[in-house]
Amino acid sequence: MKNCTLIILLFIQINFSFACLNGETKILKNGLLIYEDKETFEIPKGHDFAKIDLEKVKKELNAEYEKTKDLDYLSDVGYILILQGKYQEALSTYLLIELKNQMNIQLLQI
Repeated sequence: MKNCTLIILLFIQINFSFACLNGETKILKNGLLIYEDKETFEIPKGHDFAKIDLEKVKKELNAEYEKTKDLDYLSDVGYILILQGKYQEALSTYLLIELKNQMNIQLLQI
């Protein structure tokens, strides 16, 4: 009987731990909603991406980055590149962010 109770409790714990993966939302720095997962008690099927023009969004994010120099915009550009399947460009973008971040840290230490 103890084994049966233990198995049931483990199953309940696992079920609830998977539930926390649902309900995620991805909102870019410019406020654009990319996806919102609905909270259900079913097996997650992946993200439901909004129907957006990724190229237009990428240009808008680049323009905001040029205006503000906020690396969050550049990070979102990398995210858009991944969604477009442009993995090498995304990697280059993230490496550029790391370089700029290191430069900002060094300037703050001076």
